Amino acid sequence: MKTVSSYSPIFSTCLLFLAGQAFAQVQKFTLLGQMTIQKIPKWVYLCKDGKKQPSDSAAIIDGQFSFTGELIRPQRASLFTGRTFQEARAAYNLQFYLESDTIYISSPDTLVHASVSGGIENQRFLLLKEQLKPAYQVLKSLKLPFLQREYKLPLLSVDGSGTTEVLPGSFKNGFKKFESLHWHLTQKFIRKYPDSTVSLDALLDSLTGHPNAKELQDTYQSLSVNLRKQSHWKPN
Repeated sequence: MKTVSSYSPIFSTCLLFLAGQAFAQVQKFTLLGQMTIQKIPKWVYLCKDGKKQPSDSAAIIDGQFSFTGELIRPQRASLFTGRTFQEARAAYNLQFYLESDTIYISSPDTLVHASVSGGIENQRFLLLKEQLKPAYQVLKSLKLPFLQREYKLPLLSVDGSGTTEVLPGSFKNGFKKFESLHWHLTQKFIRKYPDSTVSLDALLDSLTGHPNAKELQDTYQSLSVNLRKQSHWKPN
Protein backbone atom coordinates (compact mmCIF):
# COMPACT_ATOMS: atom_id res chain seq x y z
CA MET A 1 0.00 0.00 0.00
CA LYS A 2 1.39 3.38 -1.03
CA THR A 3 1.53 6.12 1.55
CA VAL A 4 0.68 9.77 0.97
CA SER A 5 4.39 10.59 0.97
CA SER A 6 4.82 8.36 -2.11
CA TYR A 7 2.68 10.78 -4.07
CA SER A 8 4.20 13.95 -2.58
CA PRO A 9 6.54 14.90 -5.48
CA ILE A 10 3.80 14.47 -8.08
CA PHE A 11 1.23 16.15 -5.89
CA SER A 12 3.57 19.09 -5.22
CA THR A 13 4.30 19.47 -8.93
CA CYS A 14 0.58 19.58 -9.69
CA LEU A 15 0.05 22.22 -7.02
CA LEU A 16 2.85 24.36 -8.45
CA PHE A 17 1.40 24.01 -11.95
CA LEU A 18 -2.09 24.96 -10.79
CA ALA A 19 -0.74 27.89 -8.79
CA GLY A 20 1.11 29.14 -11.86
CA GLN A 21 -2.04 28.83 -13.93
CA ALA A 22 -3.99 30.83 -11.37
CA PHE A 23 -1.56 33.75 -11.70
CA ALA A 24 -1.18 33.52 -15.49
CA GLN A 25 -4.59 32.86 -16.95
CA VAL A 26 -4.55 32.94 -20.72
CA GLN A 27 -7.07 35.42 -22.10
CA LYS A 28 -8.44 35.73 -25.62
CA PHE A 29 -8.81 38.93 -27.59
CA THR A 30 -10.67 39.82 -30.78
CA LEU A 31 -9.82 42.84 -32.90
CA LEU A 32 -12.31 43.95 -35.57
CA GLY A 33 -11.56 46.75 -38.03
CA GLN A 34 -13.67 48.71 -40.49
CA MET A 35 -12.12 51.19 -42.93
CA THR A 36 -13.01 52.77 -46.25
CA ILE A 37 -12.46 50.37 -49.14
CA GLN A 38 -8.96 50.90 -50.47
CA LYS A 39 -8.37 51.40 -54.20
CA ILE A 40 -5.13 49.45 -53.90
CA PRO A 41 -5.35 46.18 -51.89
CA LYS A 42 -3.61 46.76 -48.59
CA TRP A 43 -2.58 44.82 -45.55
CA VAL A 44 -2.81 45.66 -41.88
CA TYR A 45 0.05 44.71 -39.56
CA LEU A 46 -0.22 44.17 -35.80
CA CYS A 47 2.80 44.84 -33.57
CA LYS A 48 2.70 44.07 -29.84
CA ASP A 49 4.51 45.80 -26.96
CA GLY A 50 6.66 48.04 -29.10
CA LYS A 51 8.14 45.20 -31.15
CA LYS A 52 9.72 46.29 -34.43
CA GLN A 53 8.37 43.33 -36.38
CA PRO A 54 4.67 42.43 -36.73
CA SER A 55 3.28 39.54 -34.71
CA ASP A 56 0.43 39.10 -37.21
CA SER A 57 -0.97 40.52 -40.44
CA ALA A 58 -4.30 40.42 -42.28
CA ALA A 59 -5.62 41.50 -45.64
CA ILE A 60 -8.09 44.38 -45.75
CA ILE A 61 -11.05 42.96 -47.67
CA ASP A 62 -13.92 45.29 -48.55
CA GLY A 63 -12.59 47.66 -45.91
CA GLN A 64 -12.67 45.06 -43.13
CA PHE A 65 -10.04 43.10 -41.21
CA SER A 66 -9.82 41.07 -38.01
CA PHE A 67 -7.35 39.50 -35.59
CA THR A 68 -7.77 36.99 -32.78
CA GLY A 69 -5.21 35.76 -30.30
CA GLU A 70 -4.24 35.04 -26.72
CA LEU A 71 -2.49 37.06 -24.03
CA ILE A 72 -1.75 36.80 -20.33
CA ARG A 73 -2.34 40.48 -19.54
CA PRO A 74 -3.37 43.59 -21.49
CA GLN A 75 -0.73 44.63 -24.00
CA ARG A 76 -0.05 47.87 -25.80
CA ALA A 77 -0.09 47.37 -29.55
CA SER A 78 0.18 49.28 -32.83
CA LEU A 79 -1.50 48.91 -36.21
CA PHE A 80 0.14 49.78 -39.52
CA THR A 81 -1.36 49.63 -43.02
CA GLY A 82 0.37 49.31 -46.39
CA ARG A 83 1.16 47.00 -49.29
CA THR A 84 4.25 45.81 -47.40
CA PHE A 85 5.36 46.21 -43.78
CA GLN A 86 8.36 48.27 -44.91
CA GLU A 87 5.95 50.70 -46.56
CA ALA A 88 3.51 50.59 -43.66
CA ARG A 89 5.97 51.29 -40.84
CA ALA A 90 7.10 54.53 -42.51
CA ALA A 91 3.56 55.90 -42.21
CA TYR A 92 1.21 56.64 -39.31
CA ASN A 93 0.59 53.93 -36.71
CA LEU A 94 -2.40 53.61 -34.40
CA GLN A 95 -1.67 52.81 -30.75
CA PHE A 96 -4.19 51.00 -28.56
CA TYR A 97 -4.48 48.07 -26.13
CA LEU A 98 -5.18 44.40 -26.70
CA GLU A 99 -7.14 42.93 -23.81
CA SER A 100 -9.66 40.26 -22.93
CA ASP A 101 -12.47 41.86 -24.88
CA THR A 102 -13.58 42.69 -28.41
CA ILE A 103 -11.72 45.76 -29.65
CA TYR A 104 -13.21 47.80 -32.50
CA ILE A 105 -11.20 49.99 -34.89
CA SER A 106 -13.24 52.19 -37.22
CA SER A 107 -12.25 54.95 -39.64
CA PRO A 108 -13.85 56.90 -42.50
CA ASP A 109 -10.57 56.65 -44.41
CA THR A 110 -7.16 55.83 -42.87
CA LEU A 111 -5.70 55.04 -39.45
CA VAL A 112 -5.02 58.75 -38.91
CA HIS A 113 -8.74 59.29 -38.25
CA ALA A 114 -9.44 55.91 -36.65
CA SER A 115 -11.31 55.55 -33.37
CA VAL A 116 -10.85 52.72 -30.87
CA SER A 117 -13.53 51.28 -28.60
CA GLY A 118 -13.88 48.23 -26.38
CA GLY A 119 -12.02 47.28 -23.22
CA ILE A 120 -11.30 49.13 -19.98
CA GLU A 121 -7.63 49.75 -20.79
CA ASN A 122 -8.51 51.43 -24.07
CA GLN A 123 -10.90 53.68 -22.17
CA ARG A 124 -8.10 54.62 -19.80
CA PHE A 125 -5.66 55.13 -22.66
CA LEU A 126 -8.06 57.66 -24.17
CA LEU A 127 -8.30 59.39 -20.78
CA LEU A 128 -4.51 59.60 -20.57
CA LYS A 129 -4.20 61.11 -24.04
CA GLU A 130 -6.88 63.65 -23.13
CA GLN A 131 -5.07 64.49 -19.90
CA LEU A 132 -1.75 64.99 -21.73
CA LYS A 133 -3.18 67.46 -24.26
CA PRO A 134 -2.03 70.59 -22.37
CA ALA A 135 1.56 69.31 -22.50
CA TYR A 136 1.39 68.67 -26.23
CA GLN A 137 -0.06 72.14 -26.76
CA VAL A 138 3.13 73.50 -25.20
CA LEU A 139 5.19 71.35 -27.57
CA LYS A 140 3.08 72.44 -30.52
CA SER A 141 3.64 76.09 -29.65
CA LEU A 142 7.38 75.67 -30.25
CA LYS A 143 6.59 75.28 -33.97
CA LEU A 144 9.69 73.24 -34.71
CA PRO A 145 9.41 71.22 -37.96
CA PHE A 146 11.21 68.15 -36.61
CA LEU A 147 8.81 68.01 -33.64
CA GLN A 148 5.63 68.21 -35.70
CA ARG A 149 5.29 64.43 -36.03
CA GLU A 150 5.90 63.87 -32.32
CA TYR A 151 3.01 65.88 -30.92
CA LYS A 152 0.56 64.61 -33.53
CA LEU A 153 1.06 60.99 -32.49
CA PRO A 154 -0.74 59.71 -29.38
CA LEU A 155 2.50 58.97 -27.56
CA LEU A 156 2.62 58.39 -23.83
CA SER A 157 5.92 60.24 -23.60
CA VAL A 158 8.61 61.90 -25.65
CA ASP A 159 12.25 61.15 -24.96
CA GLY A 160 13.87 64.52 -24.52
CA SER A 161 17.28 63.25 -23.39
CA GLY A 162 18.91 63.99 -26.74
CA THR A 163 16.37 66.31 -28.29
CA THR A 164 17.03 69.19 -25.91
CA GLU A 165 20.68 69.28 -26.97
CA VAL A 166 19.85 70.11 -30.60
CA LEU A 167 17.20 72.71 -29.81
CA PRO A 168 18.05 76.36 -30.48
CA GLY A 169 18.70 78.17 -27.21
CA SER A 170 15.43 80.09 -27.38
CA PHE A 171 13.45 76.82 -27.46
CA LYS A 172 15.18 74.92 -24.66
CA ASN A 173 13.11 76.50 -21.90
CA GLY A 174 9.91 75.76 -23.80
CA PHE A 175 10.85 72.12 -24.24
CA LYS A 176 11.76 71.79 -20.57
CA LYS A 177 8.34 73.23 -19.72
CA PHE A 178 6.77 70.55 -21.92
CA GLU A 179 8.75 67.78 -20.21
CA SER A 180 7.87 69.04 -16.74
CA LEU A 181 4.15 69.37 -17.48
CA HIS A 182 4.07 66.00 -19.26
CA TRP A 183 5.63 64.26 -16.24
CA HIS A 184 3.30 66.04 -13.78
CA LEU A 185 0.21 64.98 -15.75
CA THR A 186 1.54 61.43 -16.12
CA GLN A 187 2.08 61.16 -12.35
CA LYS A 188 -1.44 62.42 -11.73
CA PHE A 189 -2.88 59.76 -14.03
CA ILE A 190 -0.82 56.94 -12.48
CA ARG A 191 -1.97 57.81 -8.98
CA LYS A 192 -5.59 57.86 -10.11
CA TYR A 193 -5.34 54.49 -11.91
CA PRO A 194 -2.69 52.50 -9.96
CA ASP A 195 -3.97 49.14 -11.22
CA SER A 196 -3.99 49.99 -14.94
CA THR A 197 -1.50 48.59 -17.45
CA VAL A 198 -1.67 52.01 -19.11
CA SER A 199 -0.20 53.52 -15.92
CA LEU A 200 2.67 51.04 -15.90
CA ASP A 201 3.47 51.74 -19.55
CA ALA A 202 3.28 55.49 -18.95
CA LEU A 203 5.81 55.19 -16.13
CA LEU A 204 8.19 52.98 -18.12
CA ASP A 205 7.99 55.41 -21.04
CA SER A 206 9.04 58.22 -18.70
CA LEU A 207 12.27 56.56 -17.52
CA THR A 208 14.61 57.63 -20.32
CA GLY A 209 16.22 60.94 -19.61
CA HIS A 210 14.24 61.58 -16.42
CA PRO A 211 16.51 63.35 -13.92
CA ASN A 212 14.64 62.80 -10.65
CA ALA A 213 15.16 59.26 -9.38
CA LYS A 214 13.23 59.95 -6.15
CA GLU A 215 10.10 61.00 -8.06
CA LEU A 216 10.35 57.91 -10.27
CA GLN A 217 10.65 55.65 -7.23
CA ASP A 218 7.72 57.29 -5.42
CA THR A 219 5.54 57.03 -8.53
CA TYR A 220 6.54 53.38 -8.98
CA GLN A 221 5.51 52.64 -5.39
CA SER A 222 2.08 54.15 -6.07
CA LEU A 223 1.37 51.36 -8.58
CA SER A 224 -0.55 48.31 -7.38
CA VAL A 225 1.46 45.34 -6.11
CA ASN A 226 0.33 43.26 -9.10
CA LEU A 227 1.59 45.83 -11.61
CA ARG A 228 4.94 46.18 -9.84
CA LYS A 229 5.39 42.42 -10.20
CA GLN A 230 4.82 42.73 -13.95
CA SER A 231 7.34 45.54 -14.40
CA HIS A 232 10.73 44.68 -15.93
CA TRP A 233 12.13 47.83 -14.25
CA LYS A 234 12.69 48.21 -10.52
CA PRO A 235 13.91 51.38 -8.79
CA ASN A 236 17.34 51.27 -7.18
